[in-house]
Amino acid sequence: PCWVSGWGGMEEHAEVAPSTVKKLLSQHWKGEDACLTTESAALTAELLRIFVVEATARSIACAKTAGKETVETEDLEKVLPQLLLDF
Repeated sequence: PCWVSGWGGMEEHAEVAPSTVKKLLSQHWKGEDACLTTESAALTAELLRIFVVEATARSIACAKTAGKETVETEDLEKVLPQLLLDF
């Protein structure tokens, strides 16, 4: 199975800026009357950061399980269904 979880220290280096989240969401909500507070942007950025770190860790574990030294797109594709269910 390729859905083995593990952080491996990556969480210390990963960061998503709340301003990036605001820009992404404002592009999605174009023309709609929606407001995103600073606090909700920060929380969304943290959730996105955790999601990316977990996806990376699971992809690395999947590649290692397959005996590979590099992570390929197919490794992410293998872990993505369970990752989406977990989030």
